[in-house]
Amino acid sequence: MMAMDSDEVIDLATFGQLLELDDDEDDREFSASLLSNYFGQAHETLGKMRVSLAANDLAALGKQGHFLKAHIAADAYHCGGGLVPPERMQLLGAHRTVDGRCVDEATALQEAARLISQIELECNEGRARMEAFYKTVFA
Repeated sequence: MMAMDSDEVIDLATFGQLLELDDDEDDREFSASLLSNYFGQAHETLGKMRVSLAANDLAALGKQGHFLKAHIAADAYHCGGGLVPPERMQLLGAHRTVDGRCVDEATALQEAARLISQIELECNEGRARMEAFYKTVFA
């Protein structure tokens, strides 16, 4: 098994638990399929987030952030520094910041645009690391 360095994109403890679900350590088919599904869903959700952002639909962005947050917890993706960007997106959908302040729609949309870029960047980095580990390209 290829070793992975600890970082802010992959939660190594959760990833280790995911690997324990595999029947065969040589092909890791089960965990690879879970991650492939996650990255496909993340890509689709990011597309929906861009559409919601263009429509100034903070409520939809909040729901999409919640969807990603739920899947991240199960699939070993992690961001350092407190709340992960999808959870912050969920809060923005309710016009709130991580410290509980209310924000106006323009501020929330500006922050949402920044978070979408951050989520995409971190998702791509996590995907690249997982593809290197599994020696495959996720669809």
